[in-house]
Amino acid sequence: MQYAVRRSTTHLEVALSGVPSIAEVLAMLREMLEQRNGLKAALIEVKVAMGLDFVGTQFLVEEVPRLGFPPDFRFAVLLLDEQARRSAEFAQDVAENRGVGVQIFSSRDAALGWLLA
Repeated sequence: MQYAVRRSTTHLEVALSGVPSIAEVLAMLREMLEQRNGLKAALIEVKVAMGLDFVGTQFLVEEVPRLGFPPDFRFAVLLLDEQARRSAEFAQDVAENRGVGVQIFSSRDAALGWLLA
């Protein structure tokens, strides 16, 4: 998996591609925390060869608050292809049940609109 985290004035911009693993996604989340410096939103553009399994997905969503993301932090997940849709939709359901702000989008404009509202 490859990822890049960049700070904009209003949110983090994250590009994620390749084949993800739990360890790599955790590393990405930690880097996001290091770079957030008060920002409360991230746009994550996802183009992966496959999604994580449901157990790994649930684990990662549950780790978000434990890692130190504030309760009002928002994650807009922009799917650039369909390979991770099932995993992403499951993550959104788990996040909603855990009070973590995750929404899935197919449009960058819609994702930014929700993220910055």
